[in-house]
Amino acid sequence: MLEWAAQRHEVFSKRWKVMMQREGDILALINQAAKSGDTDEAVWRCFLAAHFGRTSSQDAHRIASSAMFLCAFGDSPRWTWECISSDPKGLQTWLSKNRSDLASLQFGNHRKFESPKPKLMWEVIKSFVDLAHEFEGPELLIDLEQDEKGDPFDILYQRLRPLKRFGRTGRFDFLVLLSDLGLINAEPMKCYLQGATGPKDGAKLLWGDWTTGELDQAAAELAAGLAVSPHVMEDALCCWQK
Repeated sequence: MLEWAAQRHEVFSKRWKVMMQREGDILALINQAAKSGDTDEAVWRCFLAAHFGRTSSQDAHRIASSAMFLCAFGDSPRWTWECISSDPKGLQTWLSKNRSDLASLQFGNHRKFESPKPKLMWEVIKSFVDLAHEFEGPELLIDLEQDEKGDPFDILYQRLRPLKRFGRTGRFDFLVLLSDLGLINAEPMKCYLQGATGPKDGAKLLWGDWTTGELDQAAAELAAGLAVSPHVMEDALCCWQK
């Protein structure tokens, strides 16, 4: 592993360790599934965390929303991968019947344009279920064959394109979360500024009105020069434009 990647993982592992102790936090529920050896379930829960923007959530209700959904507003996980994959229509029916409860759910800053409306929720979740089934489950969806050539992070980033309402930021955050939690061994090698808003604006403030490709290369080179992750650089660029 690259030195900066190892350092970042060390920092984030300490941060996640604290959060994983919090009752009602989906990070604790992801850790629970991973520790039990159920990688399919852990990846599914990561997807829900990414959809609700768990890593860009600040207040308690936004932090809790993805776990509330997973537990169907109860005390323990109900909409597990096993349940969803075997009876997706059951979830669709439940979404329609629980419109008022769903309206109470909130999304993190990176997912602020998402909606808890049943139709849109179903659209997003069904796209994940369909894509995972193509790869015979969530674990294999994020698996990389030993002989597969290229940048592992980018391979997965492109693989997730069919996910509904998961544009550049959604896929980037999903993969970074999987990486931080040790579910994939892949690090971004660039900032993925194509389709970005805040980070791209920050890059333009630094380097001027360059093409997106030029900005991405400049950001990657600066990250390498500073020995930090492009993920850290992407976050710094977003803060810079503010």
